[in-house]
Amino acid sequence: MRKNPGEMDAKERYIGCVIGGAVGDSMGFAVEGLSDFEIENSFSENGITEPYVDEETGKTLISDDTQMTLFTMDGMMWAYIRFNSRGIGSYEASGVWQSYARWYYTQTNLVLDDYIMHKHEHEPVALSSIGVKTILEYEELYSNRNPSEESLVALESRQMGTMEFPLNSFKDASCLTRVAPVGLFLHDKPETAFAVAARLAAITHGNPTGYLAAGAYAFIVAEILNGKDMDVAVRNALLELKQYSYIDEVNDVLDYALHLSECQDDWKQCVGMIGEGNSAEEVLAMAVYCVLKAESYEEAVRMGANCKGQSSSIAFVCGSLSGALAGAGKIPEDWQQHLELRQMMLNWIDKFYKLREI
Repeated sequence: MRKNPGEMDAKERYIGCVIGGAVGDSMGFAVEGLSDFEIENSFSENGITEPYVDEETGKTLISDDTQMTLFTMDGMMWAYIRFNSRGIGSYEASGVWQSYARWYYTQTNLVLDDYIMHKHEHEPVALSSIGVKTILEYEELYSNRNPSEESLVALESRQMGTMEFPLNSFKDASCLTRVAPVGLFLHDKPETAFAVAARLAAITHGNPTGYLAAGAYAFIVAEILNGKDMDVAVRNALLELKQYSYIDEVNDVLDYALHLSECQDDWKQCVGMIGEGNSAEEVLAMAVYCVLKAESYEEAVRMGANCKGQSSSIAFVCGSLSGALAGAGKIPEDWQQHLELRQMMLNWIDKFYKLREI
């Protein structure tokens, strides 16, 4: 999916990115940690080829990747409303750290700060169309879906990491997958999307490779929203990386993914050459490769879900990028009809999209 169809309503891309990522996440999550034999025995010789409906819930289940994406949206709305009412603040300090602390509560039942548990100004203003519910009132979000231990440990410290003063040396993919909303919301300034996404990733993950991979991901999403072809968006992200230090790991693996996408070798062999699929930069590069090689949204997600490593994260990024490229209309209806929290996501996308009109 190298080509961007160009003219498309931005909201179609918002929906495509968020819902597309969640659908991919659900497919990858269904097979994450399984051996090739187990996947073939449970699904098919080609791996998982469509969303798996959980027998107990009747839903295709999302992982912590989609959960934290929704909490990023919550935090960005929180921060943006504060900006407009007070004229000061930052995304990470004025909303997103607090919202990640809310996510921590859903996974551990431990309160990091009483203040953040109350309803705040962004909720009655920005979420009025979905009633009185705050993000904490969606019971499904309290499900433990293999949450990132690194994110939990970082939040447990009750400190907010920054790029200048890192908390740790973590770089797992959970700092990457949660920042797609940054690229959507700030798409008119891709370089700002990069910087904000990197700062949000650094809240919990102090390794430059991790937070710079997150910045590159948000930048690519922004460029897709602006009508760029996939390979152009990635090459522009590589140029933006040069504004930062410690870029080698991210630069090298993304450049390698671009190179491999031009080859005719077996796709599974190629993604295996990129890495193990566990760190932020490898997950991003593997997803970039899959999207560049695929002919459709479905093919990109299938490839991502059947990758080694953190298949939920890889398929999530595949789904978000290809969904933003193709638009919501290209995501098969039968792939999303059982998606957990689908209506919540659609409602929140609508408010997130309209937020800058406030």
